[in-house]
Amino acid sequence: MEEEQKSQLQFNTSLLDELVLHYLFPSGAKDSEFFHQFKKNMDRLFSIKQILINGEIQKVIKSLNEIDPNILDQNKDIYFLIKREEFIELIKKKEIESALNFAQKVLEPLALTAHPESYNKFKEVLLYLIYEDPNLPKWITKLKEQREELFSKIYISFLKSMNVEETTFSYLIRYLVAIHNLYTILSGKTSKYPEIETFIYGEKLPQDTNKLSLLSRPRIRELENSISRNNLRQFINALNLTVDEAKNALVMSENDMDKAFKTELLRIQLNHNLLIKLSFDYCQIRGLINNSNETEKSQQNQKEKKEFFEIIKSFRSEIFADSKLTVPIDVIINEIEENIPNFFKKRKNLKFRLALLCVINILEYGEFEKAWDYANEKKRKRN
Repeated sequence: MEEEQKSQLQFNTSLLDELVLHYLFPSGAKDSEFFHQFKKNMDRLFSIKQILINGEIQKVIKSLNEIDPNILDQNKDIYFLIKREEFIELIKKKEIESALNFAQKVLEPLALTAHPESYNKFKEVLLYLIYEDPNLPKWITKLKEQREELFSKIYISFLKSMNVEETTFSYLIRYLVAIHNLYTILSGKTSKYPEIETFIYGEKLPQDTNKLSLLSRPRIRELENSISRNNLRQFINALNLTVDEAKNALVMSENDMDKAFKTELLRIQLNHNLLIKLSFDYCQIRGLINNSNETEKSQQNQKEKKEFFEIIKSFRSEIFADSKLTVPIDVIINEIEENIPNFFKKRKNLKFRLALLCVINILEYGEFEKAWDYANEKKRKRN
């Protein structure tokens, strides 16, 4: 019976394809001007990741400002975290006096104006001055993870700045992780799949209760009184929330269950770096997108192929006169070399010059594709 049920299971790959593609290209319309600008900025953004990991913080700030001059002004918590990495780099270089001055004049003021949690992070990072050496192997690993987490925050902020909403796929991944973690807590068992933790970063973000201050007290009471007990219980159980967390989320969303649910899922810090890599791999395996290197090689090959045909065609009327070769083969070869750089270098002669005579004979019958295949077959045999 169980085997019969398994055989009836059907996996909706089309839906998964759509979800993954929309996650990678959330702008949707790939041919639109918006998409091309979005893709261009995405490419530039991901080039920043390695610069950040390498500790070239000023380059990171400059590059982000070039992509979007407002992104750091509008995300002071991220700006603080970037500057924190600059502070750590000063300690790594043993520039202690400069680090102290930087902490006092730059880092502390930023911590006070950024996210409420920022000041605690400021105090934590000061411990590097006293107890820890960031150049030790364990801290090098930790810093890499810390900076990958920071890049994930930058990525999310970038999507927001482009008015791109979180995708269904990213919500699904968060919810799968939340359900898995809830099961392990309730069952009292350790996870069978500890690697699932690689999809998320650290603890959940604290609730942003600033929205409550925008509501009047009578309005808050009105919303609290209208919360369905059933909705509240389901919400608490679904995401393992406290009663206060669930109430706050529902009030801030004005009892919109869907909106409150998504807002709470966003507190789970998703490892976008890993998810993007896995999504690209999935799309390449499924043939949804081309491998960029292979695409580039293919395009270059097609370009050379076209140019090769054009040159041979230009000689066609001169090559044959009464079925005799009237143009020296070197003339044709020189013409190809001048017009297609490295054409013969890449094909390493494999007696290509002699093979070209055979190609020309094939071309006598107008079989251009066959001529191309013949020449490349000779190339493959030589290699």
